[in-house]
Amino acid sequence: MTKKILTLIASIALLGLLIVPSGCVKEDFDRVPPMEDTSSWVKTVSIAQVKDLFNSANNPARVAGLVKKLATNSFWDAILAQGAADSSIIFEGYVVSCDSAGNFYETVTIMDETGGIDLKVNASELYVTYGLKPGKKVLVKVNSMALDNYRGTYQVGLGYTDAGTLKVTGVDLSNLPKYVQRSGRRVNLTPTTLKINEINTSHVQKLIKIDSVQFWNSAATYSLPGVNTNRILVDKYGRQIILRTSGYSKFISEKVPAGSGSITGVLGVYDGTYQLYIRDLNDVQFNDPRFGAQAPTPNKTIAELKALCTSNLVQVNQDIVIDAVVNANDKTGNLYKQLFIEDESGAIELKIDMAGLYTDFPVGTKVVINCRGLYLGKYGGVIQLGGVYNGSIGRLSSTEFYNKVFIVESGLDVTPIETNIAEINDNLIGKIITLPGVQFVSSELGLTYAGSSTTNRNIQDINGAKIIVRTSSFADFASNQLPNGSGSITAVLSKYGSDYQLYIRSLSDVQLRQPRFEIQLPNVNTTIAELKAMYTSGTMQITQDVIIEGVIVGNDISGNLYKQLFIDDGTAGIEFKVNVTNLYQSYPVGTKVIVKCNGMYLGTYGGVIQLGGLYNGSFGRIEATEFNNKVFTDGTETVTPVETTISGINDSMLAKLVKLQNVQFIDTDLGKTYATTTTTNRTLEDNVGNTIIVRTSNFANFASTTLPSTSGTIYAILSKYNGTYQLYIREIADVNFNQTRMP
Repeated sequence: MTKKILTLIASIALLGLLIVPSGCVKEDFDRVPPMEDTSSWVKTVSIAQVKDLFNSANNPARVAGLVKKLATNSFWDAILAQGAADSSIIFEGYVVSCDSAGNFYETVTIMDETGGIDLKVNASELYVTYGLKPGKKVLVKVNSMALDNYRGTYQVGLGYTDAGTLKVTGVDLSNLPKYVQRSGRRVNLTPTTLKINEINTSHVQKLIKIDSVQFWNSAATYSLPGVNTNRILVDKYGRQIILRTSGYSKFISEKVPAGSGSITGVLGVYDGTYQLYIRDLNDVQFNDPRFGAQAPTPNKTIAELKALCTSNLVQVNQDIVIDAVVNANDKTGNLYKQLFIEDESGAIELKIDMAGLYTDFPVGTKVVINCRGLYLGKYGGVIQLGGVYNGSIGRLSSTEFYNKVFIVESGLDVTPIETNIAEINDNLIGKIITLPGVQFVSSELGLTYAGSSTTNRNIQDINGAKIIVRTSSFADFASNQLPNGSGSITAVLSKYGSDYQLYIRSLSDVQLRQPRFEIQLPNVNTTIAELKAMYTSGTMQITQDVIIEGVIVGNDISGNLYKQLFIDDGTAGIEFKVNVTNLYQSYPVGTKVIVKCNGMYLGTYGGVIQLGGLYNGSFGRIEATEFNNKVFTDGTETVTPVETTISGINDSMLAKLVKLQNVQFIDTDLGKTYATTTTTNRTLEDNVGNTIIVRTSNFANFASTTLPSTSGTIYAILSKYNGTYQLYIREIADVNFNQTRMP
C-alpha cells in the first residue's frame, strides 16, 4: 500500500512538473513537503500595505519592529473595511525566488501586484523541503513577525533583540507552518519586461526581465568562490546594472556567456544601487551576437603614452591604444578605485570611480585601453591615467571606463622584478617588485600595518637602507601586527614627491619568516659639535664622509614640533629638518640614531645651525627617501636633560633637552592658553625675575590648554632666534607645575 501511495504522489508531482515549467533544478519528489496546498487563511492586506507599516506613524525612527505594534488605527480600519473576519494580518503572493542553485539563501522572495518582500527562513533547500518554488502561491501571517528595511530591501521574519535593538532573523523550521500556508497549484509567472533606464523602486523584489543586454566582461565567471560578486550587464546605450551572484551558488565557476540577449531575475537594491539576482542559469538567455565596439588594436606602449604627459594634466587627443596586464587591484582594500597595469615598457596607475574592481580584474587580466579622450596627469609627481576632477587628474566614470577598457585575456602570470632598495628607480614605478633580505625597523615592531588613517611603516635591508610601506586603514590587514622576522616583500612601487612607497596587495606578499638580522651600521667618525664646526656660511653641502650619532631628545609627538627631530650626542645638539610627518612613531624620544651626513646640507635659521636638505636652491628639509637611506636606528638610551637655570642658559645647550626648576608663567600670561590662532610666545620667570620665552605652535595638541598658575619644573628643547632664547615643550607632560605660585 505504501509503495502505491508513493508511486501516486510521484506521478502527481511529475504531472505538475510537466504542466508548470520551473527554473529550479534537482527537485527531490520523494520527499513530501510538510505543508498542505490548501489554505484555511484569507488575505487581509497587500504586500504594499505591510511594507508601509515600516514608514508608519508608529515607527518614527524607521527601525525594525513587530508588525502588530507598527500597525496604526487607520491600518486596522482599512483591513476591517476589506472584510477581514478577525485581526489577522495576512498577505498573499507568489514565490519568485528559488534556492535550488544556491543563489538565494534562507530567503524566499514573494510578490503580489503591489510589490515584493523577503521572507527570512532558517533553512536551506526550501524549494524541496517546503515546495517554495517560483509560481507557488503562499499566504503569510505576519502579526507576530518583525518587519525591517535592510538597505532598501523589505523583509519579515522572527524578531530578536541584540544589544537592545530589535533585528530580523529567519523563522525556525518547526514553526514555519504557523506563519506560512501554501495555496493551490503553481502558476507560470510572467516577469515584467523593462529597459535598464525604466527600473525604479516599484520593481524591487519583483521578477523582471531585461532584453538586449550583455556581460561587460565576457571572460569572467559568474562569481569568485566564497565571495558574493558583482558582474556588470550593459545595454546598447551603455546603461548598466549589476548582476550579483553568491559565492556559494552552484554555478560560480561557469563562464558568463559571450553573447547578448535577455535575462530574468529578482530585482534587489542596496543603498540605492539596483542589483539583479538570477535563480539559476536558465534565467540567462544570451543567444544573440555581442553588440557594440570590439577591442581596438594596440599601437603604443605605456612608456610612449606616459611621454605625452608634459604637464600636470594633459588630455589624450590621439588614437592611442595600449594593452597591458593588471598587476595590482583593490581586493584587500589597500588600493581603492585604482588598478595598476604594466607592459614590458613600464607601468601606470589607472584611476576609476568604481570599487570592487578585483572581481572583474584579478591580477593577470590583460586589457586593451582606447586612450583617446582620457587624461594623463601627475599626482605627487607620478603620471597617472584617468579622468579629470577640478582641473586635476581624477577618476574615470564607470560609463567611460566600460566604453574604453576591454578585457581580452585572463589568467596571465605577473612576475615581480627582484631588486634591492638601493637600486629602486622611477622606471619601476607602478611595477610589482620583490625586495629580498628586508625587515621592518625595530622601532616599529609591535605596531600594526595601519592606525586610524593611512600609515607609513618602514622596512630596511642589512645595510640600513629603508623604504616606506604605506597601508590604508581600510585594508583588511590594517590591524594585523607587523611581522618581526626578515625575508622578502613583494609590492607595487609608487612614489610621492621624492619618496618611494610600497603598497602591499595582500599579506601573502609579505614573507618575513626568517630570523631578524643585525644592521651593518656605519662607523661613527664625527661628533655633532665637530659637524657644526664645519659650517661656514649660507647653504653648505657636506661632501665628506661624515657620520654622526646621537639620541632623539625631541620629536613631533604633540604637533608643537613639525617635521623636525632634535639629536644630542653629549657634545652638542642639532635640529634635523625632515620632510616627514609623524616622526615620533618611528623615532620616539630615546631612540639612538646614526646619520650618514654626506650629501646633506648645513644651514641656519635665526642664527642656529641646522642639518637638512635642499629646497628650491635654499636650505630646507631632507626628503624622506634620503632620510630613510641615511638614518639608522641603534637601540635606545635614557635621555638625561641638562639641568640649568634661566640665567645659566648658553649656546652650548642649543637643540638639547633642558630642565628648569622653580619657574612659573608671568602674571600677565595667567588665564591665557599656550597658543592662540598662530604660533604664540609666552614668558617664564624664575624667583629672581629672569625670563625666557616658551614658544608654542597653534597646531600643538595642547595649544588650547590654559597656562598653569602654579610653579614648578619644565622640560623643553632649547632654541634661539636672532639672539633670543626660546623653549619648545615636546608635550604637555613636560610641564610639571605642582608647587604653589612664587611671590
